[in-house]
Amino acid sequence: MSLKADSYQHWEGRSTSIWRRRYVITQYGLKLCLQSRVLKILLALVWSSALGLTSIYFLAGQLLSPESGIFANLMEKFPREMATIINGVASWILLYPEVCVDGLYRGTFFLASNAYIFAAFIAVATFIPKLIAHDLSSQAIIIYNSKALTRFDYMLGKFGVVFSLLSSLWVLPIVVAWLFGSLMSPGWTFLTHSFDALLRALGIGLLGITSLSLAALAISSLAKKTSTATTFWIFAWIGTGVISGLVGLRFTWGRYISLPETIRHASWNAFDLTSILENAQNMLPFFSVLTEPIEKNLEQALVDQGSSQITPIIVILLFCLASTAIISLRAKPE
Repeated sequence: MSLKADSYQHWEGRSTSIWRRRYVITQYGLKLCLQSRVLKILLALVWSSALGLTSIYFLAGQLLSPESGIFANLMEKFPREMATIINGVASWILLYPEVCVDGLYRGTFFLASNAYIFAAFIAVATFIPKLIAHDLSSQAIIIYNSKALTRFDYMLGKFGVVFSLLSSLWVLPIVVAWLFGSLMSPGWTFLTHSFDALLRALGIGLLGITSLSLAALAISSLAKKTSTATTFWIFAWIGTGVISGLVGLRFTWGRYISLPETIRHASWNAFDLTSILENAQNMLPFFSVLTEPIEKNLEQALVDQGSSQITPIIVILLFCLASTAIISLRAKPE
C-alpha cells in the first residue's frame, strides 16, 4: 500500500534537538517528583541548614575584623574572662588564617555532607517509584522507545531527574553557603583559604550524587510494581548498612558492602580533618590542650574508617558500573 493511499503527510515543521527531548524527560520527571510534600519539606530543611552555615561563616569573619560592631558587642557583654578567650581566638585567627579558615570550612562541610547523605536517602525514597518502575509497570517505556529516542537518551533524561534533585539537596547548598559566607567576610581571606575545602566538598559531593543516582535508577528498574520500589530502596540502604557494620567488625572489606557507608569513608579521607589539627598544634603548641579529646576521637575514627585512601573511590566506581549494567538489562520493554 502506497503512502499516498494512507494520506501520509511528511512533517515540515522544525524538529527539536535531541538534547531538547532529553531535557523534556528530565523536566517532566522533576515536575512529578516535586509534587511530594515530604520532598518539599526536606528541601526547606536542607536550605535552612545552608543559611545556618552562612551565619557561622559570617560570625567567624567578624573575628577577623576586631573593629566590627559584633566583635565590640561581644567584648562588652561577656565577662572579662570570656572576653579574653574570644580576643585570644580572634588574634590566633588573624595570625594563622590559612589553618583556621580552612579547618572551619572542612569541618562544617564534612558534617553537612554526612547530613545530606541521609537527606538524599529520604528524598530518593519519596520519588523512586516515579523513575523507571512507573514506566515499566505502565508500559510507558514502549511509548518512549517508539519516539526518536534511544535507550541512552531515555536513561540520560531519567538520570537528570535524580541528579538534579540530589544536587539541590547536597552540592548547591554547600556552594551557596560558601559563596555568601565569603562575600560577607571582611576580606579575601575566607575566599582564598576556604577554596580548597570547597573543592573537596564538590569532589565528594559529585561522586556521591552520581553513584546514588545510578543506584536509585538500578533499584527502580528492578521493581516490577511502583509500590515495591520504595521498599527495595529502604531495604537496600538499611539492610546493607547493617550487614556492612557486622561484617566490618571481622573483615576490613565488609565496610564497603554498603554504598552510603563507602561514601562516608571517602568523605572522611577527602576532608582529612586530622591534618588540620596537626597543623594547628604545630603553629600553636598550647592548642593541643584544647583539642586533645577531639584528636583522640579522630584517631579512633581513623582506625575505624581504615587507612586506605583510594579503596572507597574504587568501590564507589564498581557500584556505578554494577548499577549501569542493571539499568541496561532492565530498562527496556518486555
